[in-house]
Amino acid sequence: MNNQLSLFDFSFQEVTVPVQSSDVGDDTSAVTVENTSPLAVTPQDEDIGNIFLRYWSNSQDLAFCMANVLFHTREQLLMFAEYIKACRLSVVSDEAPRPFPHKQFDILAECLKCLEFTHFDRGDRGEVVRTETTVLDFVVDVSFDEKELDDLRAFGVKGSSNEQVWTLAEIIRSYVGEADEDDNHLHPYIAMLRRLGIPEESMPEASDKDAMLKAMLDGIGESAEKFDSVLLDTDITKSDLLSAGSLAERKRFYRVLAKKLERELAHFSGTEQWYRHRGFWRHQILLTDGVMYLAENGGRNSGTAFWLIDAIASYQGEKVLVRHPFQVWNLIVTPEVEVNTHTEKARCARLVCTNGNNDKPIIEQEIEYTDFLLDEVRLYASVEPVDETGKKKRVIILLPSEY
Repeated sequence: MNNQLSLFDFSFQEVTVPVQSSDVGDDTSAVTVENTSPLAVTPQDEDIGNIFLRYWSNSQDLAFCMANVLFHTREQLLMFAEYIKACRLSVVSDEAPRPFPHKQFDILAECLKCLEFTHFDRGDRGEVVRTETTVLDFVVDVSFDEKELDDLRAFGVKGSSNEQVWTLAEIIRSYVGEADEDDNHLHPYIAMLRRLGIPEESMPEASDKDAMLKAMLDGIGESAEKFDSVLLDTDITKSDLLSAGSLAERKRFYRVLAKKLERELAHFSGTEQWYRHRGFWRHQILLTDGVMYLAENGGRNSGTAFWLIDAIASYQGEKVLVRHPFQVWNLIVTPEVEVNTHTEKARCARLVCTNGNNDKPIIEQEIEYTDFLLDEVRLYASVEPVDETGKKKRVIILLPSEY
């Protein structure tokens, strides 16, 4: 079983890196210390700075390429950046604990600190702003700005010599590979807990899976990136984590799942496929990629949200909507109310339809109970004729970003 993904992606067949999305919610993300490194790694054979002088050039394109190659998923870049932020914060604040050492990240950071380049950006008035920086500081800085991170991913691997990128990546891999060999003896769960920042004295026995799952919940906190890393790099599932948590831990974990779902929905644009929503509806109901993803993943306890699509579909063709070919549907989940002292509080919701031109409701429906993951969601419904007569119609339900 492969329990840990490689830090690198050395395949140049794909020359662009897919755009993904995420939130960074750690408190430590508000602090950055310029020109400060918590790392002290000295290669045995030759100083790494001298090695890079033979292959590195001051090129923003090359710097972007290296960032995309070395962190081939958004989650890897954000976890690395969070680790470096936490290390730097511990240097300037006695109250901030230093995270458990991550050998791969330490050596990688030492390498990226040697890759100096000039970063060009546009100021508020359109002027060109030049900043002397390093790939290490650039990766940390870009983790603060979702748009910049999207731009980096859209850049992919281009505008620079593949041979140069390959050579530099191979050099870095040779240094980081030493840390891989040192950690090979670790149980994958222990290795993951270290990456999540769990102190050594708090480590449970690897054989005690229940204790392991609780420790991972603590390590994940409210970080969607850390949750993604656990799913990618171990055999632990979302259901495992949900079943292991207490009521308070599950509620916190629901916030992680909601953050992850919101991040994923934000990057649906247009649709590559239409999905027919089966049922005895007055009109044909078609769903976009984004709405299908929401329906499949919108429930709290690994449940779905097809009931929301059913509710919207059930009103189509009703007299009240005849003159509204374009509809805006909002589901607003109300604050939780106490059911009893031994179970989770129930969530109820309100489904409202308007025509998009004003907030006057056309339809309102109260939903007494829901396990919907998000606190609020908006969907569009577009009624379109299928033939020239206009009698036969279809309803396309889509996300606002897909409109």
